[in-house]
Amino acid sequence: MMAFTKLLLVLAVLSFGKPSILNRKAGATHTTGNLYYNTEKLDKNGVLTLDLTGYKNGTDFEPVEGVKKITDYKIINSTAKEADDSYYVVKDEATLEKLQTSLALAPAEIACPNVAYAHDYDIYGIIGYTIYAIDGTDIAPSLTHIYKNGPTKITYKNIPEGLETVFADQTITPSCSYLEESLAYAYGINKAGVVDAKCVPNSGIPAESEKCTTDATYKAYIKGYRLGYFTGDKDTVKSLLLRFGPVQIGSNIVIGWEKVDTIESWILAVPEYTGEPPLHTLTYTYGWDTAEVSEYKPTYDGYVLFNGVSVIRAALGLLAAVLVLPALLL
Repeated sequence: MMAFTKLLLVLAVLSFGKPSILNRKAGATHTTGNLYYNTEKLDKNGVLTLDLTGYKNGTDFEPVEGVKKITDYKIINSTAKEADDSYYVVKDEATLEKLQTSLALAPAEIACPNVAYAHDYDIYGIIGYTIYAIDGTDIAPSLTHIYKNGPTKITYKNIPEGLETVFADQTITPSCSYLEESLAYAYGINKAGVVDAKCVPNSGIPAESEKCTTDATYKAYIKGYRLGYFTGDKDTVKSLLLRFGPVQIGSNIVIGWEKVDTIESWILAVPEYTGEPPLHTLTYTYGWDTAEVSEYKPTYDGYVLFNGVSVIRAALGLLAAVLVLPALLL
């Protein structure tokens, strides 16, 4: 039980004062220009298998970390560059306010605790706005579909002698209040993608993993994508915006930048409230905001959703096929 709890802590810890989706290994070296991610995949039954080779106790375990070079990925708008005075994932405030992701959750959706929580902490927003940036499709993301497609079981291999009880298998049953939703974001999107809430409403967990619960047509977006962690400066953030769309930095979703005179600012999509703190109330909507770049620390860290296969890697794979196939026909 301890190891499973440790994995959950790895996937849901504080960052910039709010819970973050993933945590990185303590003491790990992360360099500017890279994305870091958990490499494991779910099998067809949703089982997540973790390899314990090299671990000697139940406290030093961390999931295997992979690395991708940010510049291996293609810029969404080929004419844009980091040196531009402005860049917008969503072109203006009016457009942002009309997007399905920006609109208020229904009472039945708010009644699903994990959905309400994910909206407050920007997980809902980063998913919906990424789909809009990459695919141009305007949807309200179904988080309950992601929960359904998250791990059904955690199992381990190459368990060190004497630690069999520490690394015991764990069965997971998704619900609106289960504690393993971070595992679903980390692995469920990669496995099954994201569908529109018109297909699988956010009011409850669907009975089937890849089927609409309504009359809508089933279509999954960003299947194969992963959560990637980065650290870097403001140019790193700009590079990410150009390639992946929205960037989550702590409690903010960055959706662009602009420079007016000599003042450079980030464009943000932020959860909206009514009233004044500490008595303000969430409206479960997102709105347009700005923050001067100078207000941030010089070093940033946060997350993006990215395709697990880079453009360069895919191109090399195609080249290999072109070269090998004729040889096989000789």
